[in-house]
Amino acid sequence: MKGDVNMDRLMKYNEVKGVRFNLDAEHLEDELILTDPYEYIRIERLKNIANYDIAVYINDAKEEEYIVFEDSITFEEIEVRKVRIKLLNVMTGKSEIQVMLMR
Repeated sequence: MKGDVNMDRLMKYNEVKGVRFNLDAEHLEDELILTDPYEYIRIERLKNIANYDIAVYINDAKEEEYIVFEDSITFEEIEVRKVRIKLLNVMTGKSEIQVMLMR
């Protein structure tokens, strides 16, 4: 079963960290700097009052090296030391974004 395969893959991680970002027109971006790297990261939009594009910058990505996602995005088997989330095309409203990290 597909669900069992996904669960088995995630069982190799023994530490989980979760962080929520609340972003809006006045607070467009935020970042999480980690002391030790994480190997798995899942970012998902929890609440979205308006339909913004959300940019994700991993580690030391430059301003033009972002990844845009709609509802969620997952990165596996990379060393993540920094995550920056930024709202693009914002007029009003707010967005709640959850970041789940595992190692």
